[in-house]
Amino acid sequence: MTKSADNDPWHGSVTEQPLLYDKYHNDFADDLQFYIRECDGHAGILECGSGTGRLTFPLARAGFEVTALDSSKAMLERLTQRSQLEFPQLLPKIETVLGDMTAMELGRTFSCIIVPFMTFNYLPDTSAQINAFRSFVRHLRPKGILMIDYMSMHPNWINPSQKPVTISENALENGKRLKITRSITSDLPSQIVEQERVFETIDEQGKSIRSDVVTWRNRIVSVGEIELLHLLHGFKLRGLYGGYKSEAYTSKHLNCISVAHIPE
Repeated sequence: MTKSADNDPWHGSVTEQPLLYDKYHNDFADDLQFYIRECDGHAGILECGSGTGRLTFPLARAGFEVTALDSSKAMLERLTQRSQLEFPQLLPKIETVLGDMTAMELGRTFSCIIVPFMTFNYLPDTSAQINAFRSFVRHLRPKGILMIDYMSMHPNWINPSQKPVTISENALENGKRLKITRSITSDLPSQIVEQERVFETIDEQGKSIRSDVVTWRNRIVSVGEIELLHLLHGFKLRGLYGGYKSEAYTSKHLNCISVAHIPE
């Protein structure tokens, strides 16, 4: 990992560069209404993997009290900064906690636990997944809901293209363009997928003037694994969805959203 000044190109993990994360992910809101709908009628939300507040702030604005947990100090510092500068009216509804969902001991329970945006896939092995589920059981109230949005066993992850793929190219100010390319490598026995995205700024003459390289390392999860994890920890699955409109999950979907509770 290489870290430089804020205005210099970046090369490293997305979890350590919150400003870059905000720049390219903060506008993603496809999942927001799904969580608002599923949490309707519940009180406190524990958001595991809050990042810089992409979901935290709109959930608080919708009336929920949100405990934002993340293992990245840099991400939480950015969330706190945004709370104070952009959303001071939401401060009474948001609490930030630096911690790991595999070993959290918060001393209280919640009506909803959300693990959004493929955060669960940062857990490197089955041992970490089991520890996370044990944490969920300790922190979920009776009749509470656990929701996990995870990368599933899709061919794009299992057998990716060997060449970098351009996933978007957008116009910027002064005739500049932002070109985003993605490279994926995978190791099927370990189920580890490594992504590298290059955010390349190109000037009006077609010359590359800046490249930010952001990396992800995730473990993809099969539906069978998710079902077994829920079963072993006393959860009852209410649904496995392939999208945020609660459409049924199929092998065509890149990710899967599980919704479950612990029966009384």
